[in-house]
Amino acid sequence: MGQFSRYVESGDPPPVLRRGFLIIVPCAAVLNAIFARQLDEILIAVMITVQFLPAGIAPNRQRTAVEALNRRPFLRTALWCILGIGWLFVVLSQSLSRLTSLYIAIPATLALTAAAAALGHKRRRSTQAAQP
Repeated sequence: MGQFSRYVESGDPPPVLRRGFLIIVPCAAVLNAIFARQLDEILIAVMITVQFLPAGIAPNRQRTAVEALNRRPFLRTALWCILGIGWLFVVLSQSLSRLTSLYIAIPATLALTAAAAALGHKRRRSTQAAQP
């Protein structure tokens, strides 16, 4: 077996490659936002940095932080709602005006977040009911 066969068999990239990607992409997005100076590019840079950089800098600590966030459903839901509004706004603003994109992004993300929270609550209740 070769040096990299365990990565080929598992489908996971080498840790150094993953960490490099998770650090380089946010840096590139921030540099793009600095030179573009547009709201869309700034939002993209902020959201990519929030989502990628913690896992790139300290992957073990990031797992601990995600587990802590999973113990606080309100904070987790609020974080995903904010990120969802931002990403949907960026995608919609490519073809619609900013105001229209905002009018669509906020209710759509709130509805999806509420549905996800309701399904998660239902799943937790069914799991607790199944345990003796």
